[in-house]
Amino acid sequence: RRWTGNDAVAVIPVNGEVLKFVAWIDHPDGDENPPHVTVRADSRVIHDGPLKRSAPLLADIPATPGTKRMVIEMSIDRTYRPSDQGSRDRRDLGLSVRDFVWQ
Repeated sequence: RRWTGNDAVAVIPVNGEVLKFVAWIDHPDGDENPPHVTVRADSRVIHDGPLKRSAPLLADIPATPGTKRMVIEMSIDRTYRPSDQGSRDRRDLGLSVRDFVWQ
């Protein structure tokens, strides 16, 4: 796998049976031209396709039995820079993820 600046990895402790995963994008054209997003958990594909601004990714990800950590890999094919729209915000925004919540 070739990593780019649009990729992220999180290694989180397993503190339950199911991870309640919530992710979204803020791209202004995200409904008309949704970016391609891939999310994997412990190498299992959770989502691989377009992600619209109006439809966040909601997933219940079961922990792999007997493990103490879960590896979440995330990638997005393009970021959004608010400064391109006249904002003073110079960040590159990609996939936003809510805190990792276990049940």
